[in-house]
Amino acid sequence: MATFKLPTSEFRSLPIPGPQTNGQAKLVNCFVPVESVPDGLRDWRKVNPRIPKVDRNEHVKGPVAKAIKETLLEDPEKFVYMNLGMFLLAEHVSFEKGEGGRGVVTVELTDPDRHGVVNGGHTFQAICEARDERSVAPEDYPREWPAFIRLHIYEGVDPVLIPELAEG
Repeated sequence: MATFKLPTSEFRSLPIPGPQTNGQAKLVNCFVPVESVPDGLRDWRKVNPRIPKVDRNEHVKGPVAKAIKETLLEDPEKFVYMNLGMFLLAEHVSFEKGEGGRGVVTVELTDPDRHGVVNGGHTFQAICEARDERSVAPEDYPREWPAFIRLHIYEGVDPVLIPELAEG
């Protein structure tokens, strides 16, 4: 089991329509700072049948994944517009509102066969690598990192749909 708490200024929760959900499934959308994306999600990628390819140095391969990382490092304020975000499957998602509309999203994952990063694995890998590069050479980057990512978090989704969700 893992619980992640993420800062956000906006939170939207929508019930997913249709008879197959029995009114139990919902989709949560929020924007979080890229630097807040939990490294612990590395352990929650089993639900994604499309694991990113990495080289022998564990760096993401492919032009799209490299472009994601480049945007994060060289044009971070545009990242939120240029990337579709990450899609997570969760056991439970909640929001605790704080002052000024800011708050914390809590994401609970309990089963690696049912929960985790179902789509956006290349984005997650690129975020981890960009974060590592910034920490190794902080003098090369501004102190503030104005990169945000949109999270799409599904709660109560039937695991039978996982392969289709991963395909986008």
